[in-house]
Amino acid sequence: MSSAKDITCTLLSGIFYTMASDQEKFEREERAKRLKAARETAGLSGPKGVVNASDGKINENVYKAHEQGRNGFTVSDAREYAEMFNVSLEWLYLGIGSPVPNEPAPSKAVGEAEVKKLLRRIDGLPEEALDPLWGLVTFYLPKGGDQPSHSPSDDQSARPTLHRAK
Repeated sequence: MSSAKDITCTLLSGIFYTMASDQEKFEREERAKRLKAARETAGLSGPKGVVNASDGKINENVYKAHEQGRNGFTVSDAREYAEMFNVSLEWLYLGIGSPVPNEPAPSKAVGEAEVKKLLRRIDGLPEEALDPLWGLVTFYLPKGGDQPSHSPSDDQSARPTLHRAK
């Protein structure tokens, strides 16, 4: 007979397994999106173009499964694709950095103009949200030292009012 402890452990392992497989699925799908974008940017038309560019070394059905996110691909596969499409391996496989090989990592955003430029890259963020968000950012930035000038609990009125986009 199973004890409550055994049932709880089994349930928890199932939850952790589901969480891990959801994360793996998400990562596989994100890699597939980057793979397709890299192929399109390289000017290759579909999986047949990849097979032709590889002189038949890459199997069309295997590549289709990779690009559609049905199957994951290995680092070794990613290295081959990255070289063929002239993109960085780190970007293609891990989503880190820039697709352009050897492009320097972006520098830190300094000042209001650079922070707002970054915020404008958020899809769907209305322009009128930039000033309140900048206010929120500056609230947490140190004023000449390593410590913030005050904590959020010191002055609740200093927080900008944010409105949900309609």
